[in-house]
Order: sequence, then C-alpha cells, then structure tokens
Amino acid sequence: PKQFADGQDVQMSVNKINSVKTQLPYKYYSLPVCKPAHIVDVAENLGEVLAGDKIENSLYELKMKQDEYCKVLCRKQYDKKDVKQFQKMIHDDYRVHWIID
Repeated sequence: PKQFADGQDVQMSVNKINSVKTQLPYKYYSLPVCKPAHIVDVAENLGEVLAGDKIENSLYELKMKQDEYCKVLCRKQYDKKDVKQFQKMIHDDYRVHWIID
C-alpha cells in the first residue's frame, strides 16, 4: 500500500468503460468528456494488461484529506451526436472505472 501525507497530490487515472449487457469495453476518452491536452498511458502491470485495462491520465486533481466541493473541470458544448452517445452508454449500463492511488 502507498501512504500519502495530508495535502499531498493523489493521482487519479481513468480506465476503460464496460457493461455487463454488451461485453464491449471502450476507452474512457472515446466518450466526449474533458480530456488532458496530452493523453498519457499510465504504466500497467501484467494483470491489468491481461484484464484489458487501458489506464490513462486525467484532469482530476485530488489531495489527501482535503475535501473538495463543486469544482469546474472544463466547459464543453455537446451536440446531438454527443448526447446520443451518452444516452446509449447509459441505456447499455456502461460503468466508468477510475483508479486512485
């Protein structure tokens, strides 16, 4: 286990999104969500590779033992295509996987 000091940055990465309904995983950034300027693959271990994980950096900023309330990550305009994509993922019970450590 990794230990963090109070106020220390805690990395939050994004992983695949998947559904028990469809069995088709997608990369997190295949969704029209806020993205870093440069998407970087986070080092994966063999178990993650075998599980089909695709771990990438995120824009989220977390600090140990510091509460955060409503904070704007970015501002986006969604068109009908984007909204339909979100609706389809919700309908198909897709779940987002984040990794914090």
